[in-house]
Amino acid sequence: MSNDLIPHNLKKKVRLSRYTTFKIGGPADYFFVAKNEEALISVLKWAKKSHIPYYIIGEGSNILVSDEGFRGLVIQIKNNEFTISGREIMCGAGLPLRELVQRSLTKNLAGLENLTGIPGTIGGAIYGNAGAFGHSISEFVKRVEFLDPVSLKIKSCSRKDCQLGYRNSIFKDRPVIILSAVFQLSILKNRKEVLDTVKKIRLVRLHHPSRNCAGSIFKNIPVRQGDKILSKVPPLCMQYGEIKTACLIQELGLKGKRIGGAAISEKHTNFIINRNKATAKNVLDLMDLIRREVYEKYKLVLETEIQFVGFK
Repeated sequence: MSNDLIPHNLKKKVRLSRYTTFKIGGPADYFFVAKNEEALISVLKWAKKSHIPYYIIGEGSNILVSDEGFRGLVIQIKNNEFTISGREIMCGAGLPLRELVQRSLTKNLAGLENLTGIPGTIGGAIYGNAGAFGHSISEFVKRVEFLDPVSLKIKSCSRKDCQLGYRNSIFKDRPVIILSAVFQLSILKNRKEVLDTVKKIRLVRLHHPSRNCAGSIFKNIPVRQGDKILSKVPPLCMQYGEIKTACLIQELGLKGKRIGGAAISEKHTNFIINRNKATAKNVLDLMDLIRREVYEKYKLVLETEIQFVGFK
């Protein structure tokens, strides 16, 4: 591999535990921070010529990396541009979601306040259609711009074409890279009411783990009226038209359960915490335990919300 082909600032053998909120994960063969589209295209060209697979991350808040790491190139998206025109905001995929929420309120625009406290970047939030308290980011997306890594051309899709469903999007099925998004918000008319909502959500978030975790491990389960399975579910576990997975886990008495260095959070039971040098295998074993117990008790199959990196 010729040195003149290697992109500037490309790093080798970087431990991914440093770049994930779980603080878990072995090394990536190569690691690159892409601060703009030109840098991203440059490193993709290099990876393509060198026949090296790649994986995209933002703040690493919704992923579990294998103990063996990733055999290839990990690209961290760091473009964080932010512009505003009337009720529309355009921002880069690398901008933290918390900054978008905060800046929109500063500019007297409302709508995103229910997403207060969700970790990660705009790219990751759109990729998994992040949401909370009965709302999701899809409600405010107008357009998403992305890079086709095959043609290296920049394309865009409307909210409808992005197929933003419950914790899902078309981007999970297509090997493209989200670059930026345009959001259409509402004029903030009642500042006190919106700020009260933000304050209440922040108080709720205080009861969530904030370190050494990857956010919610499993998806909540949409409620279908008339489903016979609902008779097995405690009524207190249903909210916002969903069965709350954390509630099911808590009802099973699994709060605080540990395997190795990983533990089910005592604050929020849909979070697994890296208590003491947890391995990815510790986390997977704990997830398997939760799945089995939930199925045996409620006959419900849990789907994971986090992404898995470097597993065979």
